[in-house]
Amino acid sequence: MNEHLTTTSSRFISVILLFCWALTLGAQTNPLIIEKIIAKVGTENIFYSEVQELYQYAVAQTGSADPAIQCDILEQLIARKLLIDQAKLDSIIVSEIEVEAEVQRRLDYILQQMGGDEERFYQYYNQSIADKREEMREPTREMMLEQRIQGTLISDVEITPKEVVAFFDKIPVDSLPFLSAEVEIAEISIPTRISEENM
Repeated sequence: MNEHLTTTSSRFISVILLFCWALTLGAQTNPLIIEKIIAKVGTENIFYSEVQELYQYAVAQTGSADPAIQCDILEQLIARKLLIDQAKLDSIIVSEIEVEAEVQRRLDYILQQMGGDEERFYQYYNQSIADKREEMREPTREMMLEQRIQGTLISDVEITPKEVVAFFDKIPVDSLPFLSAEVEIAEISIPTRISEENM
């Protein structure tokens, strides 16, 4: 399984720069592109809209509109699709009941944040709860598959405290970040009363 991941990842990582170039060029020369497949990982496709959606989110979060961010996004999506493809190869299954339960949990949380106001939900997402549920179903399934395969890959990994210490000992002192020391002291004092008999 790990050999398959390594072979697949090296094959696709080698063409990331080509896709990044195509993304940047495509954004500059054809702003009317609605949808296209920009990468294929095993049986999984990565769509132009996926990259653009995450790019717009990154711009909103950071305030930076640097198109090079799209290369990082594409690399992250390729890594995710590798895991999802491997999960399918390993016959890891996420049932419909599990997917529906997770989607409902997320929708309940969103509605709770909005005070249960379905009209506000519609105004914010520009779609009904039923439409949003349908939209969330496949991304939720992929996220759950990704989590399951990650758990499978690291389930047999054992790291001892000695190995952790050895790892940090190899880091040069000048490469370690400076953390300011902070100490908090608290004292609980209970006054005692001595009875006349004990005096």
